Amino acid sequence: MQLDATQPSPDLGMPPPPDRGGIELGTVGWENTLEWVEFGQGDPVDSGKTLIRVQLFRGRDKTQPLAQGIGQGHQILAQLNTLSGMRIPPKGMLVWVAFPAEMDLTPGAGVIIAGASSTAQTPQLAKDRVVLDFGDVDVVFRGRSLSLHDKENRFLCVGASRTGNGAPGILMQDETGTGIHLHGGNVEITATDNGSPNKVKTWAHLDSGGFSVTQVDGSGKTSALTIKDGKTILLTPNKVQLTTGAVLLGAAGFKPVMLATSGSMGTFLTALSTWVGAVGGALAPAINGPTTTFATAIGVFASAESESTTFMASG
Repeated sequence: MQLDATQPSPDLGMPPPPDRGGIELGTVGWENTLEWVEFGQGDPVDSGKTLIRVQLFRGRDKTQPLAQGIGQGHQILAQLNTLSGMRIPPKGMLVWVAFPAEMDLTPGAGVIIAGASSTAQTPQLAKDRVVLDFGDVDVVFRGRSLSLHDKENRFLCVGASRTGNGAPGILMQDETGTGIHLHGGNVEITATDNGSPNKVKTWAHLDSGGFSVTQVDGSGKTSALTIKDGKTILLTPNKVQLTTGAVLLGAAGFKPVMLATSGSMGTFLTALSTWVGAVGGALAPAINGPTTTFATAIGVFASAESESTTFMASG
């Protein structure tokens, strides 16, 4: 920084006292210079430090009128204060630069410790609110892990756990324990009972190989559906109801047959028996028994369920 500290004082005719350091006010950017950042390259000259061009108010020609957004004084190179994040201030921003004692002539010795800008474009600003408004720029938060929490223990976490427990990924969860976890190509969704935050009611898992969901009803019975590697498995102790405009059934290699019942269980069983007979033994491996056993089992099931189970299919 060229502060003419080595020149004799024009008033006393003797050198000024030793530089004790201090804080200077300035603006980002040099007068008549477009660029205001010198990025470090990591070589022995700059040690990888990024320097900001700042023009101080000290040293300006006081006979000239003040200019908007430019200090008009000494031109210096200052470092960024990385303890509060790495942010290159915009050109023209008013900044405070701190200098160590007897280092005011050393490029990069000064450190930008604060900056001020207009809050007119931040309508969210309020007495009871902290606002991080970086303007029209891209913002990057980087670390081993990142977390956002509120006082009700709702949170969003990205990265690895501090304790090392659990798979690194993205975790979002509300105060009841319901949430979603993305990790290693897997997606897990958990829904808990609102009255019991630690009691899981529904759990789903999705990966490149398939999908599965498990649900516990109010009576404690568990149902599960798995679609994986081309296979579909449904396990449930509860009733299965199918209500649709048309039902098409068919084994591999055979044309699907439409079962049209118009609400009649007898018509449904007749159509199903006709289809089972047409398919013949080709259906046997799928039902682990002869087709007659399959049709008989359907008939027994229909008789036991009576009107409580609905099979509706119409052409």
